[in-house]
Amino acid sequence: MPPPLFSRAATHRDDLAISEDGGATITWGDLEAHIAGVASALLARSERPLKVGLLSANRIEYWEVLWAAIRAGATIVPVNWRLAVSEAAYILQDAEIDLLFVDEVYETLARAAAPDLPLVVLGRDFEALRSTGAGDLPAGPAGRLMLYSSGTSGRPKGVLHPAAPSAEAFIAALAGQAQAFDFPPEGAHLVTGPLYHAAPLSFAASALAAGESLHLMRHFDEASFLQLVSERAIATSHIVPIMMVRLMRLPAEARARSDLSALRSVVHGAAPCPPAVKQAFIEWVGPIVHEYYGATDAPASLHVTSQEWLARPGTVGRPAPGVALAILDDEGAPVAAGEIGTVYLGGGSSAPEYHGDPQKTAASRRPDGLVTVGDMGYVDADGYLFLVDRKIDLIVSGGVNIYPAEVEACLSEHPRVTDCCVLGVPDDEWGEQVKALVICSDPDLTQDALIAWCRERIAHFKAPRTVEFRSDLPRNAAGKLMKKDLRAPYWAGRDRQI
Repeated sequence: MPPPLFSRAATHRDDLAISEDGGATITWGDLEAHIAGVASALLARSERPLKVGLLSANRIEYWEVLWAAIRAGATIVPVNWRLAVSEAAYILQDAEIDLLFVDEVYETLARAAAPDLPLVVLGRDFEALRSTGAGDLPAGPAGRLMLYSSGTSGRPKGVLHPAAPSAEAFIAALAGQAQAFDFPPEGAHLVTGPLYHAAPLSFAASALAAGESLHLMRHFDEASFLQLVSERAIATSHIVPIMMVRLMRLPAEARARSDLSALRSVVHGAAPCPPAVKQAFIEWVGPIVHEYYGATDAPASLHVTSQEWLARPGTVGRPAPGVALAILDDEGAPVAAGEIGTVYLGGGSSAPEYHGDPQKTAASRRPDGLVTVGDMGYVDADGYLFLVDRKIDLIVSGGVNIYPAEVEACLSEHPRVTDCCVLGVPDDEWGEQVKALVICSDPDLTQDALIAWCRERIAHFKAPRTVEFRSDLPRNAAGKLMKKDLRAPYWAGRDRQI
């Protein structure tokens, strides 16, 4: 047996490492043994590093496969189980997967997407494979994580992150991230999002690296979240803003009954959060809320604590030492503090690359190494970044720029609005007009009432011209509204790029 990857496994072998909805658990000692067995089995399959796919819901075996791939020097590719067959087939082919680990629930999807690909079915074949592993694990570079970014157009691209010199170095870097976000060296971390997405995966891995145990939610539910936090003395969690909104919509008495005394750090990011919602959330849970700004494709991120945010409501943070932040105009020149431009990041760890697409890799970064994902924003005099929206979501009405995120924040403050999306739709006179898609809790709420609400709080030209009430607004796993899909019907047959 090689030395344990996790320091806690050396001192607390019989303690709980991971649990999941449904009651399954694993200790630190068994987790280490299973990782070693799977890693050894992977090494025995090929003399070259494998490319391993992982198509699974949140379950204990997810971590066994992921850490085994990192330990064996393989490339590990989490696959979104919500994909259609053709979408999953594209990713498995594009990533050149050699072996696919699949949750038994998604075996039909896997076999339809890749009928000739070798499969290991979790819950059926996995134990047999794991038990075939034997022998020492050689030292060498850690495996690499490749995540497929959703993108704004075209096929998703595999974002391949640099390899750490060893699995131990990989874990040490994750433990450093945990420390930056005030994760304690023990306690429990609640995983609320699907592990195929970068953010819940990264923060859960950081918690495990720091010494925390994990509890895996299969699906987020606000009432279950509160119950788990109370019953399991949860210390840390990563959430996305729509989860925060839904938690704050719970009855006040339900929130008051919850025991939050063990909570040390709640991290959020991935999508804009209405400032009024975040302020109320901090007032409820305390100044333990951390926000980050970054992207799967970017080499670095920003961070802001509750105290910093309360002093500058709306900021998504400022760079840590070694991280570069620049706001540039359309010609690539820096703009002054307070002026809006395109947000670029650089520094941090080495920039990721796009799998099989050196041209896209080169085009995504400037000669100085700065990278953008298309967000727009400005910095204040102290270097704190404020986002206004994504460039592709900008509404230009009568030659005036309107940022949907500002209008969405205004709508979100309405007590009867439970979710909303603001789009630019065609207008023959103005070019575009502002349209709001709204989910509300009051069937008597009217379009005119919501437009009036907005006009009392923001400039009239920013307020929606029309409101459409919906029963659902699609979001991806990061909690981001799928605006491209929502915009498409309004622009069908037009020349505009959606």
